Amino acid sequence: MLDRELNAGRAALLLLDVQKAFLNKDNPFIRSGLIPSISSTLAEFRSNIASVLNAIRQAGRPIFFINTTFRADHADCYFSPEWKKCVLDNAELLVEGTVDAAVMDELAPRENEFVINKKGHSAFQFTHLDRALADLHVDTCVVAGNVLSSVEETLRQGAALGYENILVSDASFPVRFPLLKTLGSRTFDVSTPELLEWIKQERPQAARKQQIRPCLLVIDIQNDFIHPEGVQTNRGVHKFTEAERQEIIGNNLRLLNLMRQKGFPIVYVKSLRGKDRLIDTASAKMGLRKKGMEYRTDGTWGAEIVAELTPQPSDYIVGKRGHSAFGTTHLHRMLRNLGVNLVIVTGGSVVGCVADSTREGAGLGYRMALVADATYPPDKRELALPALASRIEIRTTDEMIAWLDQGVFEAGEQAAMAAVQTSGLVLSQ
Repeated sequence: MLDRELNAGRAALLLLDVQKAFLNKDNPFIRSGLIPSISSTLAEFRSNIASVLNAIRQAGRPIFFINTTFRADHADCYFSPEWKKCVLDNAELLVEGTVDAAVMDELAPRENEFVINKKGHSAFQFTHLDRALADLHVDTCVVAGNVLSSVEETLRQGAALGYENILVSDASFPVRFPLLKTLGSRTFDVSTPELLEWIKQERPQAARKQQIRPCLLVIDIQNDFIHPEGVQTNRGVHKFTEAERQEIIGNNLRLLNLMRQKGFPIVYVKSLRGKDRLIDTASAKMGLRKKGMEYRTDGTWGAEIVAELTPQPSDYIVGKRGHSAFGTTHLHRMLRNLGVNLVIVTGGSVVGCVADSTREGAGLGYRMALVADATYPPDKRELALPALASRIEIRTTDEMIAWLDQGVFEAGEQAAMAAVQTSGLVLSQ
């Protein structure tokens, strides 16, 4: 049974590995025991997958063919060990450009449809699929295709990214495979007739201009970075005058006050380290070479946000172990849950973690805006900002506040609830 809130007008079809190499009745994967024989249900699968594809085409929704293809030497095969062994044992298996790597003839992609080549099992891992779906405002993935090579990983990773999943189990092969019953918390399992009925009942929605949903991302404004007694200041890494430090803190406080007044979400990002550095994901130069040093160590005073900018109960805190606020954190999913599409960035370092975070955020499809005079260190801004100007928007605090005051924005359901809980809360400068 499909949830009533699922809307075909926000769905895309993901066809996974519907390639001849997988669907030949005596292919190497079947001979190796990785896929059971599909002979008895192949005709049913072909009929159902064609019906699903035609229905999605008629509905005018995006269609993605996610194919597995490799170089001739298979050096770019990132399958799990048993699957990779099968590929390596068969010289031309799934080599890009070969007949067997092509999609079944009756399902051939049309000019306006998307084709993504993957190198492993999941359609999301190491591909641009998530960004493509986000750009198309898709929130529901209708999934069909090769269960044992791709479907399970794709459903699990798609769920973690925040997508609603609809699995068409009789348009996947092996048809109605028992393994699919283990994915009940990740997907809606439907038959082809049920999917066709759902698509038919939906009505096209009028196009709606997407509203701006901002959040403030405060990166690494921690004691060890900018407090006079912090490690960076004591060691002369960041050389702040007291006036510069107050400018950075004051501008951040102004932005925090305004965002809280308007009910927009605030996310603090803290750079955290383990004492032995073995759980860190910073660059090699910045990682184990500082082993044993009490610097941004989780649970210490140095790792805490400076007192002037103490987070409020309605704010969000993300701990990171590397440079980017997005890398190896749940920030991307959090922003998606909040409905955020504009990320306003402050903090530091403007040539380090801020630069990494803004570039990665832009790559993920967010509109990124950096507040220059709310970043540190001040002496690096002139060097960093020209390099970032082609990727993101750059404003001063005054410009950003004026723009936020004048603009029409959508806070999003979660942010609006937070605004009700904290209405009237304004921190004094």
